[in-house]
Amino acid sequence: MRFKIIVPFILLTSGIFLVIFSAFITYLIIDEPIGMKMFTKLIIMVLFLIPIIGYLAYYISKKLQKDADELSLMIGSFAHDFKTPLTVIDGYLEEIEDEMISKDNMPDTIALLKNETKFLNDLTVNILDFTRATKVKSEKNTILLKLFLETNVIPLLKFQNHVDFKLEVSDDIEIFFNKMDLKKVFINLLQNSIKFTKVGYIHVYIRDHNIVIEDSGEGIEKVYQEKIFNPYFTVEQSKNREKSGFGLGLAIVKSLCEKNGYKIKIDKEFKNGTRMILYSS
Repeated sequence: MRFKIIVPFILLTSGIFLVIFSAFITYLIIDEPIGMKMFTKLIIMVLFLIPIIGYLAYYISKKLQKDADELSLMIGSFAHDFKTPLTVIDGYLEEIEDEMISKDNMPDTIALLKNETKFLNDLTVNILDFTRATKVKSEKNTILLKLFLETNVIPLLKFQNHVDFKLEVSDDIEIFFNKMDLKKVFINLLQNSIKFTKVGYIHVYIRDHNIVIEDSGEGIEKVYQEKIFNPYFTVEQSKNREKSGFGLGLAIVKSLCEKNGYKIKIDKEFKNGTRMILYSS
């Protein structure tokens, strides 16, 4: 309530000051006081501008606050994910230094340390990929989609034995996209489908000039569907790293799509798995 009272008061005071200041400057320029007609025009102009300035100030402050909150959340999440493996590594190094680990257990300890180091490396790569996806501009090319996927993406993926993969895209379908960005987009999307589809199908096809990646996997609950493209958000809340990941994959996909003039969305009406739609913006 206090905020609602203070803001209009500040705007009104600023408006009055602006009118007086404008009148004074005009007097200095033309070397004579302005008439009532001009003064009235100044008042009308300022009264017209005050709501616009107020709205812009409010909008900018809210946007900055939102960005600051998101940045704070990301930094906190990154710090937590870095701290956990570093604590484990530090603990085992101290035990090695104090000769508390026997020779028989040393190979297992080294394997664990390598695993924690790999986790830190993967996390760093994800953070760098996310930063590049949001900042770096890249050259776009006209790409034959089917040939590109068959050559650059599908050979890199390992599908489950009980999952039927189909690529139903005509040979002449083209997309104007950076090649490396497109590769990252499809690898991220298809890896998600593979991770959460143990039995059933994963299909890539064209519908209404849009590219669709559809699977019959676990799906995404409605409560999470608005958040899945946010940086560092994961649907899987467990501490299972292999399953939950870092929460940057879909944020990277979204940024890469937007950078190339496309958008990505989840089909909220599809209930038998997950359906992602890539479309031109």
